[in-house]
Amino acid sequence: MQKTIFSNENTKLVDWLKSKRLASNLSMRALAEILGKSHSIVERIEHQDRRLDVCEFVAYCEAINADPLEGIE
Repeated sequence: MQKTIFSNENTKLVDWLKSKRLASNLSMRALAEILGKSHSIVERIEHQDRRLDVCEFVAYCEAINADPLEGIE
């Protein structure tokens, strides 16, 4: 069974998160600062080296002014 981090669905979700971050005019470093995390965490998420859990996903969406339900759909 393939790990979900390498699934097409995860790729679409990460691409959506990145596009929303860019639309919010946030750099990875700026988003990391809002989240209270290291910029390398955001970088690893966007390069699909790290998955988000549900709570992290919601916080990420709130930080980039995106609706989590839109990302799930």
